[in-house]
Amino acid sequence: MPNDSFQKKIIKTNVNGLDEILGGGLIRGSLYLIEGPPGSGKTILGNQIIFILANEKEPAAFITLLAESHGKMLAHIGEMIYFDECKVGTDISFYGAYHILEEGKLPALRKYLIDLIHDQDLKFMVIDGFKIVNFFSSGEMECASFIHELSALASATGCTIIILNQGTESIKPTSLEALVDGIIELKLVNTGLRTIREIQIHKMRGLSQNKGKHIFKITTDGVRIFTRTESRKVESFLLNSSIENLKFGVKYLDEMINGGLKVGSTTSLVGPPGSGKTILGLKFLEEGLKRGETCVYFGFYEEPDRLVKKAAGIGLDLTPYLKNQKLTMLWYAPTENLIDEISEILINHISGHKASRVLIDGIDGMKMSEAYPERLSKYMAAFSILLRHSGATTVFTEETSFNFESTNKLGEHSALLENIISLRYVEVLSKLHRILTIMKVSESEYDSSLREFSISYQGITVNQNSFSADEFLEQKNTGTI
Repeated sequence: MPNDSFQKKIIKTNVNGLDEILGGGLIRGSLYLIEGPPGSGKTILGNQIIFILANEKEPAAFITLLAESHGKMLAHIGEMIYFDECKVGTDISFYGAYHILEEGKLPALRKYLIDLIHDQDLKFMVIDGFKIVNFFSSGEMECASFIHELSALASATGCTIIILNQGTESIKPTSLEALVDGIIELKLVNTGLRTIREIQIHKMRGLSQNKGKHIFKITTDGVRIFTRTESRKVESFLLNSSIENLKFGVKYLDEMINGGLKVGSTTSLVGPPGSGKTILGLKFLEEGLKRGETCVYFGFYEEPDRLVKKAAGIGLDLTPYLKNQKLTMLWYAPTENLIDEISEILINHISGHKASRVLIDGIDGMKMSEAYPERLSKYMAAFSILLRHSGATTVFTEETSFNFESTNKLGEHSALLENIISLRYVEVLSKLHRILTIMKVSESEYDSSLREFSISYQGITVNQNSFSADEFLEQKNTGTI
């Protein structure tokens, strides 16, 4: 059996999303590098980690090698929710060591750090402005030796040391990146007129990190990381096929799809503006609400208040369900959102409320949030799997162009969906008629005939047969209209 002294102890940082991409957290007594350009969030993240972890039994120190006081930095992080003034000077000490470097260079700084760790029995240390070390060293060999000694110091004392460094251009990989136990890179990336923040774990000894780029943002909560949706690990599972299909509650439509949608399936309602996609989606939710189910509406275009009034106009009274919290309505303007944040919030909400039905109204709004359009098909595949794993049955609405002749080309993700229902218009005698078609239902028989349907104050009505739709199309094809 291995000696306890050689067993790694993983410390969870409890920074939102960080432990998930690190592979569990940080290893006690290791040396880590957080690097990035000015303004990328290095100092905020370094402080966030020690403010969360430090306590009376496990004190921390923040050392700056910059020729400036801690006053401005403390004033800035003082706005953060994680900041605890009671910890300053007790659990966490702040020191300036520029004068140590200036007077005695690296040997003096080495002794200063060793004494500090031993005298205060420090368990965490953050060293800010590490780039300046290169300027006070006699060359690369001395710099590499200093970093190696820092690593040995961390290992010998059990003090986890985090270095904050501005980029890597001034210190070669052989002297810094190769010697640390983990590398966390923060980036500011311009995509068009927009700037997004990215984090990437390049190295994490002893842990299986989630590789690749992930999005993060900085708010008063500090750094919050959103794991790239398609990189999230999901175990295989089987849905309970014995559960009754979920109905729309629209006569004849439910018959067309063989009794309703399979539990855990994903369905797209596609059609031009005004064709009835949102209303049909809300009807699906209302049917579940009447059966005592918990439902979630997630939209990008119409705000909840307007939508509730719109639904009331066709006999769907959603207000009681909002009051008893059986229905939750979430809304995000289709602007500069983060697509991984959207999926995380929605999945967490569905799981937390055990929602059985979900309507995502305006999937185009979700696509508009993505900075890298080329990843959308993989994202949608992963997102659909996560939705199925949540146990929810999800209906998307997707807008096509205003074309009376066809449903137009569907999005690439249509192959990932179990069911597709098309809503469109046919123009007859200068009047538009709504036509509904079932284009796809996986693992089930379905009626693919065209049906005329209408939306009125009495609700949604689907014709019993395709006679009227056939007549419209025949008149159109023969030119008798």
